[in-house]
Amino acid sequence: MFNRRQLVCLVVCLATGIGSSMSAHATTASVPTSSRHSQHILTVSGGRAGDAFGSAVAISKGVAVVGAPNRTVNGHPGQGAAYVFVKPSSGTWRDARLATVLTVGQGQAGDAFGLAVTVAGNTIAVAAPLVTSGSYKHEGAVYLFEKPSGGWSNIHHPTARLSPSDPAAGDLFGSSLASQADTIVVGSPG
Repeated sequence: MFNRRQLVCLVVCLATGIGSSMSAHATTASVPTSSRHSQHILTVSGGRAGDAFGSAVAISKGVAVVGAPNRTVNGHPGQGAAYVFVKPSSGTWRDARLATVLTVGQGQAGDAFGLAVTVAGNTIAVAAPLVTSGSYKHEGAVYLFEKPSGGWSNIHHPTARLSPSDPAAGDLFGSSLASQADTIVVGSPG
């Protein structure tokens, strides 16, 4: 059904909840289930086995964010990426399209950008818990992306970077994320 170069994320939607269908940038597949649920698959072309596409997923008000923390970016294995899908305001999730792929320009191999993602209003937060800052190996960081006036397809760089206020090696800041309204909570188990 999907070739080796496609990344796949299965999305389950309650028929009475967020929508009755989800589509993909490259390929759409529906998987029949009970009358209360439908399953659809988000995919993107150009991925590689092991990118971990779908290890983190967040959805809010017509925006779905899918993390791929093992993706190679700019020759850096495991730097990671996050994919932003947008549902048209007059359409359904079946009409969703890939708006952009979020990355960090100064990212390094093994950062695991996209290991955790969340959406809070017009802000997407993407964690990179294995980022090393100075002498703090695996301190971690969370990158914020604010929706530009022209829409998500116009975002190319993070608008802010969150780091621990008392950094230490092994903090793993950003191992988990949650949000509600204008608040983002960051887990730091180290």
